[in-house]
Amino acid sequence: MKRPCIVLMCLAALNAYADDLEVVTEIGALATPRITSPTPDRSDDSLWNTSAGKLHLQCKQTVAVIDASSVSDSFPSVFCAGYLLGLFESYYFANVFCPDGFASEGQLARMYVEYMEAHPERGRDHRLDAAMQAFSRAWPCKQPRPLPSRTVLLAQESLSRIGYKPGPVDGFLGTRTRAAIRAFQEDNDMPVDGRLTDETLSAIAGMRQAR
Repeated sequence: MKRPCIVLMCLAALNAYADDLEVVTEIGALATPRITSPTPDRSDDSLWNTSAGKLHLQCKQTVAVIDASSVSDSFPSVFCAGYLLGLFESYYFANVFCPDGFASEGQLARMYVEYMEAHPERGRDHRLDAAMQAFSRAWPCKQPRPLPSRTVLLAQESLSRIGYKPGPVDGFLGTRTRAAIRAFQEDNDMPVDGRLTDETLSAIAGMRQAR
């Protein structure tokens, strides 16, 4: 199968990750680290603008382009393939979902479209939430690992930027992330429990913004 605009797809995926990791100003509003919590659809042109529903429309364009065996220079269709492929590659070995083998851009786009058409209520969710749910349902594992949390991922990225060492920025609340949270709490005269409470999330966001 032909791979349309592979360079642009890679750039789109990188830009999407930058979007998902850089929303530190919103971290205080994300109190519960659950991947399934809905996120309001933003109407502006900010990095939150590509909701699950908008990514669904872009992926339908991708499928149409692939079916026509033509190359499109339309950024929405490129963005879909690049973003989903980047997510798939990032979590391929994490035991979050368990495919039989490596999936192509077209397979990922079709799978996402099928999931969103079966779950239209998820259109206002964040694209990361919906895509990870689609992957985990399409390729369930016998012993699945919990889905990554966008709240934890943002906290990890912010902690790293302000001088703490949370370990891999992967959305999982592991030993090193808890240790970094405890260190931050201790340095800022907060209750030291290693949990991402509302107070801790707001403090992390405030310190990140001050730098």
